[in-house]
Amino acid sequence: AIMEKLSTLGLVLMLFCLAVEGKVIFVFEIMAHGITIPYFDIPEVQFEAVKGEISGSGMRQQYLAGMQVREKYITKKKLLSPVYIEKEIEIHSSDYNQTITSAHSHMLGMYGTSMNVLNDAQKRMAIPPLTLTVTDSVKNGLGEKPLPYNFNVASIQVSARANDTFDYMFCPNAVKTNHKFFGESEDVQKVFDDNKEDIDTLSQKLGMEGELDKYHFFDKIGALLSAEENCFFLPVGEELLKKAKSLFNQLYPFRYSGDEESCKLKATYAMGQILKDFEVAINETEKEETITQKVRKYVLRSTHDVVLAATMKALGIPLTASIPKGSKLTFELQTTAEYSDSADPEDPTNEDNFWVTILYNGEPVGIRDCEGACKWKNFRANLQGYQLLDEISQKCYQLNRQ
Repeated sequence: AIMEKLSTLGLVLMLFCLAVEGKVIFVFEIMAHGITIPYFDIPEVQFEAVKGEISGSGMRQQYLAGMQVREKYITKKKLLSPVYIEKEIEIHSSDYNQTITSAHSHMLGMYGTSMNVLNDAQKRMAIPPLTLTVTDSVKNGLGEKPLPYNFNVASIQVSARANDTFDYMFCPNAVKTNHKFFGESEDVQKVFDDNKEDIDTLSQKLGMEGELDKYHFFDKIGALLSAEENCFFLPVGEELLKKAKSLFNQLYPFRYSGDEESCKLKATYAMGQILKDFEVAINETEKEETITQKVRKYVLRSTHDVVLAATMKALGIPLTASIPKGSKLTFELQTTAEYSDSADPEDPTNEDNFWVTILYNGEPVGIRDCEGACKWKNFRANLQGYQLLDEISQKCYQLNRQ
């Protein structure tokens, strides 16, 4: 019944957003890394790659996600240039190989084959840095592509873990608080009590011995589902796999977004960065753009599903199941004079001209006190009112050192 209501709400929001859609001028995306090789061993399953690293399936997944961005924001909405221009795009990644590789794969989908012809200056540079006597023949052999498959190199900014506010480990106390919440929650215990027989069977199949550990069990079934995503042989049948998926979906919201206080701490910096970038974008709308003075229009943060879960909880977006690998939370800043009688088309930076649409994996979602397309000033007040900037240093670190 809950899922039916959410589906109906999503349809209503989608129709509303379509009805009032304006011109997209800035996009901020928080992206979970792609499918990875399981972290934990599973009986009878052999991994031919490093545990925890992104797999071929994960890279393909992010490549296709990048192609979707190209289709929407380059081909249809004309937000970004058809060829990669660094000033328009800012790509950030947490300092983990799976998030960095996800960002690279995503950018390949956006701009992997967009530069078809080199200009004269580029052609002169398209030779190895060697002394060659047959330069023309070498050029002819290389062709006009700067790299194999027309690959475009994009800049990805990697944040050091100690300074990465989008890293789920950035706030140690938030992790500890959420960990404690999962262990002590009566709702979590009820899931284990109601599914004891299935949990006992799964524990045995997954090689777990001794007294059941809730955290370890959750991680183990997560590894099992990751193995399935990578098409590995599984030590469980189809019915038991369905039960494992059901248990994982039931436990996931408690494990990663159940505790409201820890979610506030994890999401505070993310919300602050979104507000900062949107304010800059609004102030840039009155400037005339040229090819040499492009303004930033698209920001991608490649991180972990835990960050998405915390941010969704902080914004009041319902989370009733696990967040799939490669998921996205997209914030679109739009401008139009048609939304409001108070809008002022003569003043490009008037805040009444701007609205925000939030999408989860491409589907519009509402946030706390703001359903559908949200007025910029309401969106800003919503996020500012839920941040903990004044308290975060003490709550994250000082208490942790005691």
